[in-house]
Amino acid sequence: MRRMILMGAVVALACSSMFLAPTAGATTTKIPYSCLAGVRIAELDPGIEWIGGYVVHARGWTGQYQVKGDDYCQGVSTLVVDWNLNGLTGTGGISGRFHYDLEAFEGGFDGTFAAAFDYYGPELRFAGSMRGTGYGELTGWQIRADVFERQDDTTGESGYVFMPAA
Repeated sequence: MRRMILMGAVVALACSSMFLAPTAGATTTKIPYSCLAGVRIAELDPGIEWIGGYVVHARGWTGQYQVKGDDYCQGVSTLVVDWNLNGLTGTGGISGRFHYDLEAFEGGFDGTFAAAFDYYGPELRFAGSMRGTGYGELTGWQIRADVFERQDDTTGESGYVFMPAA
């Protein structure tokens, strides 16, 4: 029970951070973007899985996905994922780190994400948020978005990138 409360607090904190102003400077330019991650390119590390009670746990699963969409997300995303899923209730949480190598830039974004599993309509899906900072050509930039699993099993992402203040 404490784990579920802690996971709920982590997801709530991640979601609330979406509404905070960027920390780099007083004025920034906010650019909307959206994309879909669909095709898994590779599973790099299966991580570990175990069952405790009715909860399935996974730690360290690592994979790469082809991401299509706007310039600020199109490319290859590498994910390191941890998750917990209660087999009785269908609820739980997923969190981890991402690394975007973007096609339109020499660089991309590194960051974290957190989401909750729940029933959205008749099917189990996840929804949450992500945030990260730029590297390479995008050093000083920030990315913040909502992430959600779609009915076709792709992951949608819709949010903003923030340019560094001048």
